[in-house]
Amino acid sequence: MASISPISGNSYTSGSRIQNRHQTENHSPDRKVDEVRLSDRARNLSRLSRMPDVRHELVDRVKAEIQAGTYVTDEKIDTAIERMSIDLTA
Repeated sequence: MASISPISGNSYTSGSRIQNRHQTENHSPDRKVDEVRLSDRARNLSRLSRMPDVRHELVDRVKAEIQAGTYVTDEKIDTAIERMSIDLTA
Protein backbone atom coordinates (compact mmCIF):
# COMPACT_ATOMS: atom_id res chain seq x y z
CA MET A 1 0.00 0.00 0.00
CA ALA A 2 2.93 2.33 0.49
CA SER A 3 3.35 2.65 -3.28
CA ILE A 4 -0.02 4.39 -3.69
CA SER A 5 0.34 8.14 -3.46
CA PRO A 6 -2.36 10.16 -1.72
CA ILE A 7 -4.84 12.16 -3.74
CA SER A 8 -4.24 15.89 -3.48
CA GLY A 9 -5.39 19.01 -5.21
CA ASN A 10 -1.95 19.60 -6.75
CA SER A 11 -1.57 16.44 -8.87
CA TYR A 12 -3.05 17.76 -12.11
CA THR A 13 -0.63 16.03 -14.47
CA SER A 14 -1.56 12.49 -13.55
CA GLY A 15 -5.25 13.34 -13.87
CA SER A 16 -4.79 14.86 -17.30
CA ARG A 17 -2.90 11.79 -18.50
CA ILE A 18 -5.77 9.60 -17.37
CA GLN A 19 -8.28 11.90 -19.01
CA ASN A 20 -6.35 11.88 -22.31
CA ARG A 21 -6.13 8.08 -22.24
CA HIS A 22 -9.90 7.85 -21.73
CA GLN A 23 -10.57 10.33 -24.52
CA THR A 24 -8.48 8.22 -26.90
CA GLU A 25 -10.22 5.04 -25.81
CA ASN A 26 -13.67 6.59 -26.22
CA HIS A 27 -12.99 7.48 -29.85
CA SER A 28 -11.91 3.97 -30.81
CA PRO A 29 -14.38 2.48 -33.33
CA ASP A 30 -14.06 -0.99 -31.76
CA ARG A 31 -14.81 0.23 -28.23
CA LYS A 32 -18.09 -1.01 -26.81
CA VAL A 33 -20.16 1.37 -24.75
CA ASP A 34 -21.10 0.27 -21.27
CA GLU A 35 -24.74 0.56 -20.44
CA VAL A 36 -26.67 0.36 -17.19
CA ARG A 37 -30.32 -0.56 -17.15
CA LEU A 38 -32.36 -0.24 -13.97
CA SER A 39 -35.46 -2.31 -13.46
CA ASP A 40 -38.72 -0.71 -12.38
CA ARG A 41 -38.23 -2.40 -9.01
CA ALA A 42 -34.79 -0.79 -8.59
CA ARG A 43 -36.20 2.64 -9.50
CA ASN A 44 -39.04 2.21 -7.01
CA LEU A 45 -36.64 1.11 -4.27
CA SER A 46 -34.50 4.15 -4.98
CA ARG A 47 -37.53 6.45 -4.66
CA LEU A 48 -38.57 4.67 -1.50
CA SER A 49 -35.15 5.17 0.08
CA ARG A 50 -35.46 8.94 -0.46
CA MET A 51 -38.85 9.16 1.24
CA PRO A 52 -39.04 10.71 4.71
CA ASP A 53 -39.26 8.47 7.75
CA VAL A 54 -42.69 7.26 8.89
CA ARG A 55 -44.07 9.16 11.85
CA HIS A 56 -45.30 6.15 13.79
CA GLU A 57 -46.99 8.17 16.57
CA LEU A 58 -49.09 10.03 13.99
CA VAL A 59 -50.02 6.81 12.18
CA ASP A 60 -51.04 5.16 15.45
CA ARG A 61 -53.10 8.21 16.50
CA VAL A 62 -54.94 8.38 13.16
CA LYS A 63 -55.64 4.63 13.23
CA ALA A 64 -57.09 4.95 16.73
CA GLU A 65 -59.24 7.93 15.68
CA ILE A 66 -60.56 6.03 12.65
CA GLN A 67 -61.42 3.00 14.78
CA ALA A 68 -63.15 5.23 17.36
CA GLY A 69 -65.10 7.03 14.62
CA THR A 70 -63.66 10.43 15.60
CA TYR A 71 -61.24 10.98 12.70
CA VAL A 72 -63.63 12.66 10.28
CA THR A 73 -64.73 16.07 11.55
CA ASP A 74 -66.49 19.01 9.90
CA GLU A 75 -63.27 21.01 10.15
CA LYS A 76 -61.29 18.31 8.30
CA ILE A 77 -63.95 18.06 5.61
CA ASP A 78 -63.93 21.84 5.12
CA THR A 79 -60.13 21.83 4.86
CA ALA A 80 -60.25 19.00 2.31
CA ILE A 81 -62.84 20.87 0.22
CA GLU A 82 -60.73 24.04 0.30
CA ARG A 83 -57.60 22.17 -0.78
CA MET A 84 -59.44 20.36 -3.57
CA SER A 85 -60.86 23.63 -4.90
CA ILE A 86 -57.37 25.15 -4.89
CA ASP A 87 -56.03 22.14 -6.79
CA LEU A 88 -58.86 22.35 -9.34
CA THR A 89 -58.28 26.05 -10.01
CA ALA A 90 -54.48 25.83 -10.19
